[in-house]
Amino acid sequence: PAALAKLEDIRNQLEAAFCEARRAFELDLQFHRALAEATLNPLILSIEGALIAVLHRMIGNAAQTTPLETLGYLDEIIDAVRDGDGEAAREAMRRHLSRTVLHYGLDSPGHWTATTAAVSSS
Repeated sequence: PAALAKLEDIRNQLEAAFCEARRAFELDLQFHRALAEATLNPLILSIEGALIAVLHRMIGNAAQTTPLETLGYLDEIIDAVRDGDGEAAREAMRRHLSRTVLHYGLDSPGHWTATTAAVSSS
């Protein structure tokens, strides 16, 4: 119940952050962290931490996104968590992440080559 309330609170803050791209990006990262924490799985928490670091490097300040774009599929994820439906949560998360990949153009092979080189050199 506390984990669900945290996810809902972050989602509500995202909705209130209308047109504040940087705030929306930070809240989206908080949502992912809260979701990882809700699993109580140390491996998921470790992976999520590494993913956030990479996202910060790849996306920067996320000036090109809006809270409405960030909200994509978060309601479905929250509903699945509330219902205890792991399969629905996985599918909603997959759609959310796939949409993010397309939105930021992370689906191009050249993007990953440049990102890998930049992360490796730092």
